[in-house]
Amino acid sequence: MFTLTVIEEVFGSGNMTNLQVPLPGERLTLTELITAKVTAKVYAINEDLEVKEASGYFLTPAEKLLNQEVMEQREKKYRDHLKALQLDAEKAVYEALAGFQKNAFFVIIDGEQKADLAEEIALTDQTQVHFIRLVPLVGG
Repeated sequence: MFTLTVIEEVFGSGNMTNLQVPLPGERLTLTELITAKVTAKVYAINEDLEVKEASGYFLTPAEKLLNQEVMEQREKKYRDHLKALQLDAEKAVYEALAGFQKNAFFVIIDGEQKADLAEEIALTDQTQVHFIRLVPLVGG
């Protein structure tokens, strides 16, 4: 198992981000690579949601004790809200694979566009992988 840096781009925007993707091996199909990338992205997004809000930060210990019930209700509401925002990796993978087949994004590996989901790819720590998302034009 090793980690590969994947570059995510939105075509024409100039925006690029790097994502560390743990891979189960050095030989994967394109489907497995997309699955690993999407799963890593969902994990990163969900992990970011877990950042705790500083509720009660300025309260003294006595005030915290007096407001404990209110703070617990607020914490529960916050956790329920977080749970609703969590992304489902399996659903995201399904949508990504469907999007790939509809040309919603391209996968470029070492300068070569890949089109066959069943194609097996040999990866090294030097392999350059780009996921380029296309954005439809407004109005058509």
